[in-house]
Amino acid sequence: PRPLQVPSGLLPVIELDGRVVTESGVIMSLLEEQFPNHNPLMPPAGTPARARADGLMRLERRLFSDWLNWLCSDRGHERARQQFEATMDLVAAEMDREGGPFFLGSSLSLVDITFCPMLERSAASLAYYKGFYTRGKGRWPAVDRSAGTGGRA
Repeated sequence: PRPLQVPSGLLPVIELDGRVVTESGVIMSLLEEQFPNHNPLMPPAGTPARARADGLMRLERRLFSDWLNWLCSDRGHERARQQFEATMDLVAAEMDREGGPFFLGSSLSLVDITFCPMLERSAASLAYYKGFYTRGKGRWPAVDRSAGTGGRA
């Protein structure tokens, strides 16, 4: 689409069947549904595995929200940090839940692809702006492994 067709200015953007779609997570999910003749990146709809994957996608959005809230906070800084840390505790536990090396077990999924940039973004920005390290301190070994082994997101 031409830039004026995307008033929000958001990237990435695709046009599929005449519909303009933004937000990388939405785009990935839409492509997964529209082109089913490949190795699927999400469990089949209506299965317990899909419910888990959908829950993890919501957890990534929660992590994003808690990260941004803390990163941009002036007041309530300590509370925002604690909330971010609590959400990271959940993320790390979920990373280990299936035995890896990926969130859903042995295969790469949209969950991993969605979490990867968020974990990178939070690690870099919080170290720079807050002096807080999400990796290398031993608190979240699963997150440490994800950065060093290429296994998880």
